[in-house]
Parts: sequence; C-alpha cells; structure tokens
Amino acid sequence: MFNFVSEKQDKKVEAVPFFEDATAANGWSGTTTGKSIETLKSNIIASVGRLGGLVTGFEKGSYGDRPGYVIHYVIETPEGKHIPGYISVAALPLKPMQHRYRDRRVSSSATRLEKSLQMALWNVDACLSALWKLQRLSPGFAPLMPFMIIDKSGANLTQKWSESANMKALMPPADDFTANGNKEQEDFIDAETKDV
Repeated sequence: MFNFVSEKQDKKVEAVPFFEDATAANGWSGTTTGKSIETLKSNIIASVGRLGGLVTGFEKGSYGDRPGYVIHYVIETPEGKHIPGYISVAALPLKPMQHRYRDRRVSSSATRLEKSLQMALWNVDACLSALWKLQRLSPGFAPLMPFMIIDKSGANLTQKWSESANMKALMPPADDFTANGNKEQEDFIDAETKDV
C-alpha cells in the first residue's frame, strides 16, 4: 500500500532522529533493549490482549526510509462480531552506512535495522502498557479505538483524523444509516486473519 502525499500540507510533520542519534537524553527509550523481535512481538500480543484485542498478525514493511510493521488485531463485540484494527509502527531511520573498513565498532546495516525495529516494538509495548493503566484510571476510555478500521477503504480512525480535522470526514455516508440512525450490523468489516 502506498501513502498519498498531497502537495498541500496543512500539518507539519515532526522530524525524527536517525536511530544512531536517538538517546535517552533526547527522550528516546528502548535503544539498548536486549529483547529479541519475537519476544517483543509476544509482549505486544499480551498487551493488546489485556486491552481487549486479539493480535492476528505482524506485517513487516517500510514507510519510506523507515522500516516498520503493521500490527493487525480484532476486537470481538458482545454479539460475536469482529471489528478489525491496526497499529502502524515506523521505526527510526538509519544513517547511510559509512565505509570504515578498519573500524570494527561500525555495525552492519542488518544489525542496525534489527536494533531500530527492536526499539520501535519495545516502545509500542511500553505505550500499550501505559494505555492499560489509563484504561483503569479513566472510566469509559477505549484504548484501541483510535486504531479501529472505520470505513471500507481500510482507513483507521487515526488516519482519518490526521487527513483532516473536519469531524464530518469521520462519519460514514448518510445512506449507511437506518431510519433510526443506527448503522446496520452487517456492515461491520470482517477481519482478515494473518499468521502471527
């Protein structure tokens, strides 16, 4: 899937540092985690589970020059319907490799890529753990709601919000509602199960 970038940008995108420049002093955590990618994925599966979701897969890819994942999940309604969602995770970009043949301190691109992905997943798990605490402290808070798919194009609530601050863009077309204003149950999007 390609991300469309409009020529008109109302919102300034915040720059992120290169992975090699990220430190605790400038607000970045998890840069030195020793946990493997598989352990971090397992931790995220458990954290999403505590929030009422079920992870259905991790899709590896990239966002431009930033490696990352899409974490797919579903939430089951009391009626047994599955509402899908996903969390997009873009790791910090890597500095272009400098060829220093005699300097053994320079790690390979593959190693730096893995460490950047580990840091990103570590931070996602930390954020999900913080959302679990907020869910306990804020009655009615739905922590996975921003990532739920809200229309047939596959966009989630966060994407729609970032595309436009206009709340009308978040509402489905008027013909998707019945006379009493409730969306028909059969319009829920069925989740596609992916291997975990």
